[in-house]
Amino acid sequence: MVTVTQRQELHQLPREDIELFWKQLEASDWNDHPECGFVPTGEFCPACKKTLAPSLPHPYSYQDDYLRDTHLTSLLAGGEQSGKSISGAMKFLQTILAFLGEYQGRAAGEVAWLVANSYELTSREFGYIKDWLERVSKLKTSIAVDPGHIIIRVPGGVFTIKTRSADNAQTLRAESPIVTLVCEAALLSFDAYERLSSRVARSRALFPGYGAIFLTSTYPNNIVVSFSYSNISDRKCILVVKNRFE
Repeated sequence: MVTVTQRQELHQLPREDIELFWKQLEASDWNDHPECGFVPTGEFCPACKKTLAPSLPHPYSYQDDYLRDTHLTSLLAGGEQSGKSISGAMKFLQTILAFLGEYQGRAAGEVAWLVANSYELTSREFGYIKDWLERVSKLKTSIAVDPGHIIIRVPGGVFTIKTRSADNAQTLRAESPIVTLVCEAALLSFDAYERLSSRVARSRALFPGYGAIFLTSTYPNNIVVSFSYSNISDRKCILVVKNRFE
């Protein structure tokens, strides 16, 4: 029994495993780290250990801090083009990969959700996840995002990543996602958030460490400093502001 003084911690891939996965992806920084694959901003590049950026003023966080965070519910907030989509998508994916490794015998029929106020608002995150997975495995995916799906074969069936629209909160039913990424969360209604919170209850009970909800959103005036780190789209990555709640 979980008491109010206890908190389930998010299960993610061991650090060495996710770093091996990152090295197989497209280079984040073709100039200084062309052979390092995906590189989140942080103290050091996880592949070559070279320093990436100067220290940030409090309370700002590196992308690496967010990816390491173990809260089951978290909000990633920042300004326009700050790297929120790519960070949220990677945290979402590394949680799925951890789940498939830990519960591979029970993963058939389970789902993960990409949610936004409209299907269109999930397109960037859906594209990142689809591209990353296609680089390391053969998958059945949809081209459209309205709705979209990525099917991963597991023992006994399939695990599915789905896009869901929260325009009508009552349609968020019938499934209990093992992880949910909410894109542009500032546009989400309170009813939709309440519905998402109730939907993950089954997953949190059956699969301790999962049933996570990650929210990302744009909040202007949060940009203070920029990094010399390029994301996969070759845009400069601005710092990310993180608030956490459980």
